[in-house]
Amino acid sequence: MGVEEKGVTAPMKDEDDYPSRGRAAFTLAVLVLAYIVSFVDRQILSLMVGPIKKDLLLSDFEISLLQGFAFAVFFCLLGIPLGRMADRHSRRLIIAAGVFFWSLMTVLCGFANSYATLFLARMGVGVGEAALAPAGYSLLADSFRRHRLVRATSIFTLGGMIGVSVALLAGGQIIDYINSNAAMPFGLEGMAAWQAAFVIVGIPGLFVALLVLMIREPTRKGVGQSVPLNTRQAFAYLWTRRRDYQALYVAATLMAVLSYSGLTWFPTHIIRSFGLTPGETGLLLGAIHFFGPIAGVTLGTLLTERFAARGHGDASLRTIMLTAGIAGPSYVAPLMPTIELTAAMWFVSVIFQNAYYGNALASLQMITPNQLRATNSAMLTLVVSLGGLGMGTAVIGAMSDTLFAGDPRGVGKAMAIVGVTCGLLASVAAARGRSRFRETMRLQGERA
Repeated sequence: MGVEEKGVTAPMKDEDDYPSRGRAAFTLAVLVLAYIVSFVDRQILSLMVGPIKKDLLLSDFEISLLQGFAFAVFFCLLGIPLGRMADRHSRRLIIAAGVFFWSLMTVLCGFANSYATLFLARMGVGVGEAALAPAGYSLLADSFRRHRLVRATSIFTLGGMIGVSVALLAGGQIIDYINSNAAMPFGLEGMAAWQAAFVIVGIPGLFVALLVLMIREPTRKGVGQSVPLNTRQAFAYLWTRRRDYQALYVAATLMAVLSYSGLTWFPTHIIRSFGLTPGETGLLLGAIHFFGPIAGVTLGTLLTERFAARGHGDASLRTIMLTAGIAGPSYVAPLMPTIELTAAMWFVSVIFQNAYYGNALASLQMITPNQLRATNSAMLTLVVSLGGLGMGTAVIGAMSDTLFAGDPRGVGKAMAIVGVTCGLLASVAAARGRSRFRETMRLQGERA
């Protein structure tokens, strides 16, 4: 049987028609590598706020637009059409083109000599990166059986956090090296340190794009596999299911405020409050953002699998509720008086910030027909990015410029106010959505 919903009626594909474990693992590994590169390219700017502000004469709010809005505007808007393309065409080709384009635009950031040109180049990075997540989640849903999907999706999202760690660790060292040497490496003489850093971190992605082409496209499978919907029908169908998706969207967006705000502003808080260099900040936060996400993804996966084993149909929502409820209060890290306490509390916060997202995305895949998975993932990415990366980072920058003007710890105070509030609200949203999610999963099981 199929799902009979407004043109979403199709026979089920054979549930044994999955790639071998080796092929699935290779697909996951390449997607993780691409995700690492994507976060390195978007995150490197957070270590260079000081010199970019100085060279281009910018305010914290203008920097927040470079880190958030400039990247997010096309990252969000193009995610939907690229998601629609991924639901109908080769996902690996779409991802490969995206990796190549965002890497090229990162290199071009290094040649920017004004706020306008850097803003446009950052927009280009967002254009390319919009191709990865929707197509990637769809590939994973067709490569891994349902009982392994939360783990695979969590590992994929972990790639982004490893990318943050690589950006902080390697990026900080690159910047400190360039600042301490008269000769610029790789023939980049005449560039400022921040410009050279963009070029250096952008080049590897051009080669990762070639690796993506080695992925073999898996057979599309699952509920509603064979019937293509036009764009109007697709959004009409998703709108009829809005109550099914509401809790996931709201909780994920609120948690994204914590995650993105921390990625964009916490390095600046450390540098301003404790006088560390970019390299020292990168070593400290790079280690935290390497081990913390691994612990968080592991915790989130184990909690969900344990809840599911006990028969809870709302296992993923339970995990989001619990982890968000801890991530919020632990966001007081920027208020800690010493670097040691700040780092320890931030490590706790990073663990719980990263325990939810794999659950949210895997759950979305489970309750969405196959030919709408990339589209729905793109919709979630749109909402999450606008809320977390676009608005969240801008609000903190604006609060720093106004409520805490002249206070070197002003960014940290703004982060704490916004983060604690959003984390607790995310926990409430997940709790309120549990019964609806259980019912949706039950009805889907009956249809299948």
